[in-house]
Amino acid sequence: MGKTLTQKQGAQKQTHLSRRKFLESIAAAAGSGLATGPLCNVFSAGSHQNLKTRTGTTLLWITFPTVDIVNPEEDEIVERLARLLHEHGLKGEFLFSGIKAQRTLAARPATIEYLNKVGMTIGYQGNAHSLHPGLMEYEEKCEWDDGIVEATHRETEWLHLDGTTDPARRGGILLLQEAFGERFTGFRGAGGWTPQIMEVLRRNDIYVHHTLFDLAEATGQTVAWYLGCLQISPGRSKWTGPFPNPSPLTNRLELEQIVQYPNLGLGKFTENFERMANSYPFRGPRILFINFHPFFLFTDTIADLLNYGEGRTPEPPDNLVRSNLLPAAERQRRWRVVEQVYDWLARRPDVTFVTSADFVKQARSPRIALSGDEIELLAREIAALPLMRPPAFVKWNGKALSLAEAFDLLQQALTSHRQHGRLPARIEARFRLGPRDLPPPESERVVSSTVSQIVDAAFALDSIAIPAQVTLGGGPVAPYPFLVAMARALLGREKPDGVILVRPTDFVFPELAESFTVYLRRCADWRIYRRHLDSSKIEKHASLQLWTYKPAEILPRF
Repeated sequence: MGKTLTQKQGAQKQTHLSRRKFLESIAAAAGSGLATGPLCNVFSAGSHQNLKTRTGTTLLWITFPTVDIVNPEEDEIVERLARLLHEHGLKGEFLFSGIKAQRTLAARPATIEYLNKVGMTIGYQGNAHSLHPGLMEYEEKCEWDDGIVEATHRETEWLHLDGTTDPARRGGILLLQEAFGERFTGFRGAGGWTPQIMEVLRRNDIYVHHTLFDLAEATGQTVAWYLGCLQISPGRSKWTGPFPNPSPLTNRLELEQIVQYPNLGLGKFTENFERMANSYPFRGPRILFINFHPFFLFTDTIADLLNYGEGRTPEPPDNLVRSNLLPAAERQRRWRVVEQVYDWLARRPDVTFVTSADFVKQARSPRIALSGDEIELLAREIAALPLMRPPAFVKWNGKALSLAEAFDLLQQALTSHRQHGRLPARIEARFRLGPRDLPPPESERVVSSTVSQIVDAAFALDSIAIPAQVTLGGGPVAPYPFLVAMARALLGREKPDGVILVRPTDFVFPELAESFTVYLRRCADWRIYRRHLDSSKIEKHASLQLWTYKPAEILPRF
């Protein structure tokens, strides 16, 4: 693909259509005949003006994965759910895949209109969701840079049912931005997760992620920064296996079983809610997710599995098998349960309803700026870090710094010392990616270097990403031991001939890296994917980008 995402955005601005014309063009292309209706008035509707303002300490995030491209009944159900929430003064987040948004715009634009009219937040679940290739499938063999290109290509272009894309037409992220405007704010991974798609989303000003990768399971933190984005863990509704704990750690309530089984209903939901709210397992704000797939209100059969399970693609691609509809009486019973649940929630004064839109203003990592004296104190902390077991982040003076931020601050300080003979009065950490690749094996040996050689090496580095290796006089070294060496060189900067031993280290972060591995291998077993999908390259890049990880210390206020 020849264009970068930035170039695409520039071209998008030059050829910008009004929302009305954009919807008309989509509908015309799909043959739906959409050409009338006061769309401009609908899209200019105000944000949650009629929704209740709460002050409760429990933050409740209502989400609806809206991804069924086979059964048209889902569009009607989605609109009914939005109407139900609005009538109760609640707000929720509807998570659309790109292909689902395409088909809803063409077949039932009134659903899109209503979601915008009442101010519901929109999240993104990938362009394809269950269509092949999905997120992990197309990144399976990619390294970092070509993975960024592939994710940009597959998440911004029009998607056809055979899995091919049309670069001449906007789809995915760009289509949702056109259709929903400021309503479109967050992302949740579909069928897995890759760090490359998160980088593409960040470049496209999407800074809030509530992916199924649960950083809280490994760190105890509900909210964290990773790849420059706010990660808010929706938790797991189920957990099997010994890692990280034998029992579930979750802040996620599923409604599927509640509505499916007549012996459960509202009583069981309230019991689950109270237990989870009173025994919240994580540090940070108390955020509970209530997740519900709308198709459970009209069928028990998941259309995605019928059509795309185990790597299948229908032949021809539009030969889609519909789900069996539930009897009318059962559909009505399930709907009554949903009404009872949201009515009960609406009457709780201790709950504040949130979506990713509420986190957007806090969804850029707070800037870390230190004085020269503070840089020296930070260098002392880093110089004392254990070489053989690196921490996941640096905690200093009440601030959490990612290792990438610490690396950048020390590099800037040493560069200033080399150029001007002094530390700067103030240094602000720039956002930097983690390494794009593993260091070669020969970088894992002890290297003898002088202070001046370390300063020169820091001066020669660019500011784009943490390097996979740094070349010193005695040979290449991995980035984490070089971080510690920079701290020692800064403290010994008045003795340029002083010798510093740069020792080998395992520079990945064991607990977090293991959590990524566990999660991604389970994602690779998703019933939609073909068997034996290889997640090893995705695991590698996810672990390397842990250089950007830190817990979120500054939390939104509601």
